[in-house]
Amino acid sequence: YTGYQPPLGGSGWISGLGQIELGRDGKLYIIEDGGSNIIVINNPDDDVPVFSLIPIPSTTGLGISDHIQSEVFDAGIDYTDTLCAAVSSPLVLLPDVDGEYWWATSDAPDDTISIGSSLLVSVADSLIEYIATGVSGTECFSIFNQYQWSVFPQPDVDAGPDKTIQTGQSTTLDASTGVADATFVIWFPSTGLDNPFSINPTASPTVTTTYTLTVQNGPCQGIDQVTVTVLPVSVTENVCAIVGSQNTLNAPDTLANVQWYLAGDPGNILANGNTFSPPVMGTTQITYVASGTGPNTPAGALYAVTLIPQPDLKAGDDVTIFAGESVTLNATGGDQSGYTWAFDASLSDLTIANPVATPAVTTTYYLSSAFDANCLSEDSVTITVLNQNSIQDTLCAVVGDQINLSVPTTFATIEWFDAANQSTVLGTGASFSISATASAVTYIGRGTDAAGNITDYYYTLNPNPTIDAGPDRTILEGESYTFNITGGANLQWEPAQLFADPTSATPTVTPTETTTFTVTNTTNEGCQSSDQVIITVKSDSYMLIPSGFSPNGDGVNDELRIVPFNVTQLVSFVVYNRWGNKVFETNDITQGWDGTYKEQLQEVGTYVYYATAISKDGVEYTQKGNTVLMR
Repeated sequence: YTGYQPPLGGSGWISGLGQIELGRDGKLYIIEDGGSNIIVINNPDDDVPVFSLIPIPSTTGLGISDHIQSEVFDAGIDYTDTLCAAVSSPLVLLPDVDGEYWWATSDAPDDTISIGSSLLVSVADSLIEYIATGVSGTECFSIFNQYQWSVFPQPDVDAGPDKTIQTGQSTTLDASTGVADATFVIWFPSTGLDNPFSINPTASPTVTTTYTLTVQNGPCQGIDQVTVTVLPVSVTENVCAIVGSQNTLNAPDTLANVQWYLAGDPGNILANGNTFSPPVMGTTQITYVASGTGPNTPAGALYAVTLIPQPDLKAGDDVTIFAGESVTLNATGGDQSGYTWAFDASLSDLTIANPVATPAVTTTYYLSSAFDANCLSEDSVTITVLNQNSIQDTLCAVVGDQINLSVPTTFATIEWFDAANQSTVLGTGASFSISATASAVTYIGRGTDAAGNITDYYYTLNPNPTIDAGPDRTILEGESYTFNITGGANLQWEPAQLFADPTSATPTVTPTETTTFTVTNTTNEGCQSSDQVIITVKSDSYMLIPSGFSPNGDGVNDELRIVPFNVTQLVSFVVYNRWGNKVFETNDITQGWDGTYKEQLQEVGTYVYYATAISKDGVEYTQKGNTVLMR
């Protein structure tokens, strides 16, 4: 016996003797190559060791573990450990026996990632098992040692931000584990949670609750908490709001220090004060909350108002048809998922916006629609049916004028009605006087003869359109003017030859003489109104002479020149300096003064000019003034 003792659980080979292995029981096991026994030394540290023999068959080419299958021999890993560390943190793995080790992972044990006495790793977000295999010994024998570390990422648990909701509302807990594959997640308490084993459950507590999140990743554990504050609603109110309308909300007068916000988002204050005007109403329900204090109200008391969309329902315009005719109704503003017409056999479909109506008599159709059953909108449209012995006439009138309507006097009785309300008699007799209104109205003169036969006279009174061409204008000869007419349906300008587009609402004209322009507005019913504008064209003769010039050779304003208007001849153009000396004179309208006198530059200063001309009317006149020479 050489005195060599392999490490616990390790083995070696003694040349000329055989395999030697230290068992987990502290005994030394030796097998002689080719022998028939295993030698067992009870205490290898004894000076005179006590040993025993284990008989075995031939040992040639075999090792101890081939004969003894026992926990005494722990083949494979000599050392295991489990570690928890924060993701991305550095970690040094160091075997307890010095030596050179081949490092790999359990997923790829044959792929060496490093060779050395230790390994520096960055902790991943999921479990990684590292294996270190080392070899040490002497020339006579070798020792194989193997270590394994299971490195778990420590859960970096974040239960998410605290939440605030109103009673009856829900919120999602925005938690995260900080690791890729957590082995176990649980929330406590589970009250109000749809799934306490989900990382992001939906919470619907009825009272303010603090939830604790525990995340287990192997042996590693992380914990965090989040509080869901539940605000009680003191007052609730539902309000029907027309789609597209602007609404004003008023918190109770008993509340002070009021702040408005969207339900579920108390951190985003929309307005302060008891009155709040939210954005224009859309087609979805929305709840606004007012938070404040009051004399009998605790801090944080709430007033919640839910705006429920209500259709801006229009059944369409009333229509007049003859018996036997049909008309397509045109409803708007309703929920596209449901228009409902009250039952009437003369409608082609009771559930669409535009059914075809074929009434036999004058009929009113009733329509309803709703985005929400609590906010129903209703409207109606009347189809007036004329019988074949009806007589129609269309009149145009100025709004406010008194109009006289009449029917033949041969009837026994004559009554007058508004066609839209034939249950009310407006007057009796062969004639009827009415004031023209701003909208079209149809009146009926109903004559009944002695036999009971009825003849209806329909008079549709249409208002004349309004038209305003603007005030009279004065322009200079050669100038243009642009009109601007608003509200005209069909326009026509006269004299048409002076317009590029005589039907335009904003035409431009360039008259050469004073002209009266007439614009006529015609409605689709044929009613007309006209207005006139007189544009006076001034043809006065004058000369435009600049108040200054700069003869510095830069090509801009280098000469003092006359710009003539309606001038047929320049008699003279004379310039004097401040001493009264004449420095320039010409009768050529195209010639200007360059700021020199006798080829000498004149000094900067003010000069006086006199310009005499003959106008196109043959009148001679003179303009005088000052101009400044600058450089």
